[in-house]
Amino acid sequence: MQIIEITDIEEPFLVYNIYNEKQQTVAPATATASGKPIRTVERLLLNSQIMMPTLLTGDFNLYHTW
Repeated sequence: MQIIEITDIEEPFLVYNIYNEKQQTVAPATATASGKPIRTVERLLLNSQIMMPTLLTGDFNLYHTW
């Protein structure tokens, strides 16, 4: 994950560039309830408090049935 702060404008904001990689090893404290490895978004963002306007971008590597 890379975070870039855009300043010197009327409303500064953050750009989060995320590569949503699946964890390569699974330790009990870093796995989901089903025992599967967690991804970057789950590890770093779900418990974060973003305090200013933010744009999330990236290669999320997510699966969807569509």
